[in-house]
Order: sequence, then structure tokens, then C-alpha cells
Amino acid sequence: MTENERVHSKLASRRAYMANERTFLAWVRTAIGIMAFGFVFEEFAFFAGSRQSTPYPGYSQWAGLLLVAFGMLITAFAFVRYRTVARGLEKGAYNPNWFLTTALTFFVLAVGFFIILYLMRSF
Repeated sequence: MTENERVHSKLASRRAYMANERTFLAWVRTAIGIMAFGFVFEEFAFFAGSRQSTPYPGYSQWAGLLLVAFGMLITAFAFVRYRTVARGLEKGAYNPNWFLTTALTFFVLAVGFFIILYLMRSF
């Protein structure tokens, strides 16, 4: 291997590690957004108690707690995935894993569906 090839290989390796870190940070930002949304949901339950016509009293609190818990779970899974990818990069073997993206996709779709149902009941 020539010196030029070694330098190129080192740069490619550094780029892969940095991409892994950026991906991890994107997951963390997503988790923070989900947790913040959960907090807002919980706060709606606080204000909903003072209104006369609440379609589902108390459900906002559970939904808020579920969103915060899911955000925490996403953060934990993101860290595990980050470490797994880092080890794979060190060994030269990267294996894609669709669990985290699939779980997040279906959870966000379910939350959207239930928000639509909740809003339709409040008309």
C-alpha cells in the first residue's frame, strides 16, 4: 500500500466515524423532540382540567408520559447502535440495522393517528 493510499484510507475511516457520530446526534435530537412533544401533551392535560368539554380527560397525561418514555428509549437504542457501528467500523464490517428506524417510523405514525382521532373527537 502506497503512502497516498494509506492517507486516503485514514481519511475515509475518519469520515465514517464522524458520520456515525452525526447519525447518533440526529437520533438524540429526534428523541429530544419526542420528549418535548410529550411534555407539551402532558401540559395540555393540565390545562384541559379547567375546561368544561374535554373529550378524553386524563388521556393527555398518559400520552405525554408515553412520548417521554419513548424518547428515552430511542436515546438508549441510538447509543447502542452508535457503539455497534463504531465496533463494526473498527473491524471493517458494517451491518445495517433497520430496527431503530422501523420502530420510530411506526411509533410516530401511531402517535399521528391517535392525535387525529383525538382532534376529531374535540370538534
